[in-house]
Amino acid sequence: MKKHLLIFMFLCLLGSAGCQAREVNDTVVPTALGFELENDNQLKLSMQLAQPKPSQQGGSSQGQKPFIVLSGLGRTATEASRQISLNNPRFRLLSQASLYLMGEKLARHDLSVCADVLSRSPDIRESAIIMVTNGSTPEEILNASVPMEPYSGTALPKMIRIQEKLLGVYQPVTLQEFLYRLSSPGIDVALPEVTVTENNGQPALLLNGTAIFKGAKMAGELNERESQGYRWMKAGNIQGGMFMIPSPRHHNRHVALEI
Repeated sequence: MKKHLLIFMFLCLLGSAGCQAREVNDTVVPTALGFELENDNQLKLSMQLAQPKPSQQGGSSQGQKPFIVLSGLGRTATEASRQISLNNPRFRLLSQASLYLMGEKLARHDLSVCADVLSRSPDIRESAIIMVTNGSTPEEILNASVPMEPYSGTALPKMIRIQEKLLGVYQPVTLQEFLYRLSSPGIDVALPEVTVTENNGQPALLLNGTAIFKGAKMAGELNERESQGYRWMKAGNIQGGMFMIPSPRHHNRHVALEI
């Protein structure tokens, strides 16, 4: 009995040895990560980091963005992430990121470049949304301001989930689903696209198209109407959405059908 008790206590000590306690003041929360391919075939990793609230002695934060975007270059995603540590004094809690952006150049080259590290890292949240940039870099998307939301990294997952219920055009894809489809023979990936546009003279984010992949490489795009059709073709419980049909009674008028 004593022998079994000693073994149990030893296993408990081994299980607790891997825990790393970190001071809250030494950490920073990333809201989103962006990956893009540079001209010299290096991987550029961009992180949107929530600005810590200043203390009463530290002064006011008026006129200051609630976030900063830091980027690093490397031959791999891990090396690029470590490069960001050279100009940031805090430990990054990567498990808090709710969005992963894949740059258009990287998507057309090979997404497996960063898919490996996303599937292996224990700090990556599998429920996070993954998207592809269209006509803009991940860094530009992360630097954009969104009305009524402090961070574009948290706003985009909300946008795509809300539009799915109201319009039913684009399908939100989690990292878990993305990795499953990428590694399954005969199943290809389709990811929603986002771009920086202009609204009333101000930069704004817009869900615009669906990136279609053949294997790990982007092969083409679907426009808004085609993306809505693809959503209805996909197996599963499709709920929410709206589409327009010509009115059967009145010429040159339309009827909105809401699901």
